Amino acid sequence: MSIGVNIFRTILCRQPCNLLLTRSWSSPAVYFISEFFNPLQPHMVAVAEGLRMCHDFGHFSSYAKTIIVSTVILRSALASPLYAFTERNHALVISAYHQSALETSNPAHSIRQKDGKIDARLQRSLFQRTFTQYCQKLRCHPLKSALFGMIQLPVWMTVTFGLRNACGHQITPFLYWPPMIPEFVSEGLTSPTTSLCLIAATTLATGLNVEISHIRRVYGQTATTTMTLDPKLAAQDCATTVMPTCLPWQLKFAHRVGHLGTLLISFFSFFAPSALVIFWCTSASHQLVLNLFCLSNRVRGLLGITKTPVDAKRPYLALWRVAKSHYRILRRISNRD
Repeated sequence: MSIGVNIFRTILCRQPCNLLLTRSWSSPAVYFISEFFNPLQPHMVAVAEGLRMCHDFGHFSSYAKTIIVSTVILRSALASPLYAFTERNHALVISAYHQSALETSNPAHSIRQKDGKIDARLQRSLFQRTFTQYCQKLRCHPLKSALFGMIQLPVWMTVTFGLRNACGHQITPFLYWPPMIPEFVSEGLTSPTTSLCLIAATTLATGLNVEISHIRRVYGQTATTTMTLDPKLAAQDCATTVMPTCLPWQLKFAHRVGHLGTLLISFFSFFAPSALVIFWCTSASHQLVLNLFCLSNRVRGLLGITKTPVDAKRPYLALWRVAKSHYRILRRISNRD
């Protein structure tokens, strides 16, 4: 209610009001979230103003096309270089992990107890120390691989809520935030979409991104473990034929979070304004192209991504083998064919 009162007061009186003094907050987190997505914040206003500038500069016939083009430009300028950076760092981390595993698995470097058995605790400590040394030598870090998601998610949320504010919405039963771009109303972008194809495309692109990322993590973990046990498999490209009996909880957790995000996007696509669904579909489709494009060894070489011992000679076929061994429905489809 306090958010609507402050907005209503700003619109009518046209005088800046100190939101910090006129609100009471239950926690710092609630304050940060409420202020971050406030329609009066500069970054929220910048979304609508940037979209209007892109529409006027490109002379587009509709704002739907403007949203598509501006999303592709924004993601190409921000997400593509960041994605290439995280892929380069991830390749170096895999190389460091592979070399550390090979070195610590060597019997000459094994730490044994008095009875001749290998001390597992000291062996893990040796691996961590060796892995850290290799990461420092290659100037990489596992946390840098998460930089893409850490930056992309806030930007995605900013554009999403910026478009939501640009469409206008009912703040309270008595207060209404008007559309920041009036053309949204005449083009039907403020109302939920009636195109099931758009919703299906958004869900499919988002789900494919989740599954491709999961399969790549499964392949990397499987290939690294297998080739560490038998380095000869690196030349035979046979790592994908051996699947782990149980995946680490981290992979399962990330996969389920991705499924939850896909379900939420699919659910809100039926009720959200059309402008948001168009943005979600374009953003997911652009990410899908990035995921598929950067699988190619030739493209990875052009981007300066180091080739690792676990990289498959035919990456698309390798991921397809992992997917078939990971999903029953794909095995059934393949058996029918």
